[in-house]
Amino acid sequence: MTGRATALAIETAETCRKVAGADATLFTDSELYGSVSVLEEARRMLDAAAAHVAAELDHRDVCVEEWGLQTGSWIARETHAPVGRSRRRVSIAATLRHLLPAVDRALTEGRVEWAHAEVLAWAANERIADQVAARGADGEQAIRP
Repeated sequence: MTGRATALAIETAETCRKVAGADATLFTDSELYGSVSVLEEARRMLDAAAAHVAAELDHRDVCVEEWGLQTGSWIARETHAPVGRSRRRVSIAATLRHLLPAVDRALTEGRVEWAHAEVLAWAANERIADQVAARGADGEQAIRP
């Protein structure tokens, strides 16, 4: 039985396949311009959703219990992605969840992209997490709770 979250993910993947398969050579200039920011927003939402799922899997420790693999290794196996990249994404997702919830919200709202969240997670530790989140991704606008 497929749960609601899995059904939404499947529907999202199907929509992404349609968009990826569209022939951009047939788009008007206006359609091309308009697609850029919308697709970037979608990428940010997908990054946030994947991070939330990875962080929850890691928090529950189910990949170790069920498969004998750390979450990042299990994700790499399931998605055929490089292990190092998958482990890094899980680590960042866990940091966003536990230390940088304001940055996680900013990612979820599309105010920052994954690369920003990655740098902030790399810079943060429990001692300075509040300061890192307060500085924000661009050094100008703070990311507030």
